[in-house]
Parts: sequence; structure tokens; C-alpha cells
Amino acid sequence: MRKETVAVLTLFVCVLLITPTLAAAKKFDGKDMHKAGLLGKIIKKILGRVTMKPSNGRETLNNDWVRIVYPKEGYINIHGRGIFPHPSGKTIVIGSLEIKVSASRGAGWVQFFLDGTCIGEDNNRENGCFSIVCDPSLIKDGNPHVISVTGGKGSNDVLCSDKVEDVYVFFI
Repeated sequence: MRKETVAVLTLFVCVLLITPTLAAAKKFDGKDMHKAGLLGKIIKKILGRVTMKPSNGRETLNNDWVRIVYPKEGYINIHGRGIFPHPSGKTIVIGSLEIKVSASRGAGWVQFFLDGTCIGEDNNRENGCFSIVCDPSLIKDGNPHVISVTGGKGSNDVLCSDKVEDVYVFFI
């Protein structure tokens, strides 16, 4: 077989192996890359220090990450707990809106945003999470909101971000 044919076949096999691996990973961040398996880890080593932004809106750099853990995306959340999945995948919050964020060790602070407006910052990690209680006057009952966070270290060094869209909050 000619060298060109072997090279093309090798490339084709690699593409066949990589595509399902990347689809399985869904997120290219340090926490979830293990889902991609060995090939995903090899790809990650090749990419090195690259900021990656997957389709879900999360950004990460060099294994630093932030993840909104409450409200739990796609769940009905009642008073600080994700109770059960919402049938249509919407995120519903019943009670006060406390936003909790888990973060990698590299993150020293987290900024919290509601519909694109900064509502606060936390630089004091408690029980492994950064958190803030959202002022009820900022939320319109029954309207969809976007919660987003950015994490960083140092004064202006933004490392990563996460967001949850279509969050409906109902105060009781």
C-alpha cells in the first residue's frame, strides 16, 4: 500500500475514534474530561494551555473550573436542594435563590451574575463552595432568568465561567 493511502486511512480511523470520544465528553474541562477516556486525555495534552469554550457556555483554562451546583440545572429546586428532574428540562427554584458554586483549587473568587448584571462576589470558600443569596427585588416571579458565574485568582485574572439559562424562581 502507498504511504499516502496509509496516512489517509490512519487519519480516517483517528477521526472515527475521536468524534464519539469528544461527543461523550460534552464538556472540555478538567472535571469532566475523564468521560472522554484515554483518547480525550491525549487530545487534552496536545491542546495544552488553551482556553476552550464548549457549546454549553462553560469556559475553562488549564483545569481551573467553576460549576454552578445550586440551583441544579434541569431540576425542580426547593429550599436549597435539587429535588427531581423537571420533565421539560427547565430549572425551577421554589424559595429563596442562593447560588452555590463549586470551584477548582485555582479559583480564589467567584463573581455572580443575574441576567448579565453582577449581583456580587465571594472570595470566602465555605464547605468547598462559593455562594451568594440573591436579593428578591432583582427577580421577577415566573420570568426566565440567566444565572452565570466567573471564577478567577488574583485581582483581575478570570479563569473560567459557567451559566444556567431559563431559571424560573418562585418565592414562597
